Amino acid sequence: MTLKLVKPEAKESAEVHLHFSYSQLSTYLIPTIWDIPEKVDSVIVEVPDPNGPWGARGVGELPFLPTAAAISAAVHDATGVWFDEFPLTPERVLRGLGKI
Repeated sequence: MTLKLVKPEAKESAEVHLHFSYSQLSTYLIPTIWDIPEKVDSVIVEVPDPNGPWGARGVGELPFLPTAAAISAAVHDATGVWFDEFPLTPERVLRGLGKI
């Protein structure tokens, strides 16, 4: 996902179909700081991932999860227009503002 934030030409390699087991967002339990264990054991996996480039495994994507929402909210605060497609290219922003 993070690659799509900065490279317009980045494409998804597969379609994702999600099924939610809850009917309302109010019943969805969101993890909090109290759900984090006191001790986390790291495990080094030395087997290459067949899906990753050169066998690499993803490790640092979690801090980027709120990035798209934060950027979208900042642009909304600045322009008053919500954007729901990334990356936010100049053309998309100008189109959203009605300038194109």
